Amino acid sequence: MKRLYALCLGLCLTLTGGAVWPGAWPRETGTHFSAFTLRVTDGSAPATPRLLASLYHEYGLGERTTLTLDLGAARNGLDRAMIYLRQAAPGGDVQLSAALGLGTVEGHPTVSPRLLIGRGLSAFGRSGWAEAVASAEFDLQTGGYAGKLDLTLGLNAGPDTKTYLQLFAYQAQGGDLSLRAEASAAFRLRDETWLDLGLSRGLTAGGDTRLKVGLWTSF
Repeated sequence: MKRLYALCLGLCLTLTGGAVWPGAWPRETGTHFSAFTLRVTDGSAPATPRLLASLYHEYGLGERTTLTLDLGAARNGLDRAMIYLRQAAPGGDVQLSAALGLGTVEGHPTVSPRLLIGRGLSAFGRSGWAEAVASAEFDLQTGGYAGKLDLTLGLNAGPDTKTYLQLFAYQAQGGDLSLRAEASAAFRLRDETWLDLGLSRGLTAGGDTRLKVGLWTSF
């Protein structure tokens, strides 16, 4: 777990030097963002289901307050159902937000605090963004806990195309650090609806390859 904490601290120090991406940036009051994603694995990790589904939804409750629904499902049905209340600090070059989530993970009651840091970027004449989401999940039934870190670096390749890279780190209490890298591209289908395609690979022992297909929409 110490390696994950060190990674979290290093990234936060790096970032602290416009609402382009859901997460650290607050959702405009009364508006929604929704993303439905399917991931198909290559079957090389027997303990992982071949098909993984997730639904992520944001709703702007106030000027800097966002309500988030985070659902995940696999072959045994819904295995993740979390609701987060997120509060954003006043905006600047760096957007800082904190969230607290309640719900269930693998059927166990869970509480999950999150710290989110985002920043708009400019590279190669294009706008982009970087974001870090550090979170912990505390199992209220068993007393166990896990730490997560999601890193995103994105670039708006054009008015109808976004490309982004992500690194996902996870470590449960007493377990080994798990790392996964994913490269994705999103293409505007119409108005505020986007097609999201990606490919990921586990970077640690037992990691598999996954194909991602998703849809985003704002309204």
